[in-house]
Amino acid sequence: MEISLNQIQEGFKFLNEHFPQERLTPLDLLKRTPLNEVEDFRKKAYDDLELFQQWLDCQQIVHKLEAIGTKEFLAKLRDSDILPNKWFLLLRKGFYVNWRRHIYSDNSELRKFNQSLHEQRINEFSKQDKQQYEVAIERLRQLHAKYFQDWLKQAEAAEQVKYLKREITKKKGHKKIRQFIKEYPQIITTLKPCWLMSPLGVCQYVDADAVEFDVVIFDEASQIRTENAVSSIMRAKQLIVVGGSIPFLQKH
Repeated sequence: MEISLNQIQEGFKFLNEHFPQERLTPLDLLKRTPLNEVEDFRKKAYDDLELFQQWLDCQQIVHKLEAIGTKEFLAKLRDSDILPNKWFLLLRKGFYVNWRRHIYSDNSELRKFNQSLHEQRINEFSKQDKQQYEVAIERLRQLHAKYFQDWLKQAEAAEQVKYLKREITKKKGHKKIRQFIKEYPQIITTLKPCWLMSPLGVCQYVDADAVEFDVVIFDEASQIRTENAVSSIMRAKQLIVVGGSIPFLQKH
């Protein structure tokens, strides 16, 4: 009996050294626990021995968390029906909720923020922005029509319009496009102030001295080599290049 008692005392000493009571259970609870329950715990611990290191790591983490003031929070989690794998998500949500509440308390504009009203204003702006685009298109058409009508009142306009109509009615023997643009550039640019052409097309159909464009825009400029772009650049007052790190830009 004395030997058994000494072994038990040694066992309690070992447990107290490796599992401090203030971290695991109320003071002296282990000593007051019936031996059969202690034995059941020992068997269960032995059966799950491969998880023992994880359990020790968990206890260390719990101790650190309790040291920064989360003891009550952890106790409520243990008593709740929330699964342990959801605890971190719950903690993160609580952190963000409290953080937002703190930010709102210092910012009256955020406190008054109405998401539904905000989304409504965004949709209204988007709708009106599209309408403005359509209005701008119609406005440009009207401006162009007025510009052309004003040009028709000029003395040289009648002759150029007459010549253009004669070219249109021809069945064959049309004048070359490059020659026609060179001789009558004004009616062409007045009728069509915006041209969609490739750089090589500009070089082929537009004489260098015939037309000077207000602006040349290179779209998809990654497909344009410098030597092909020169012919368009020299015919323009301004240049706009749309593209990223491209051969054309790298050489300029």
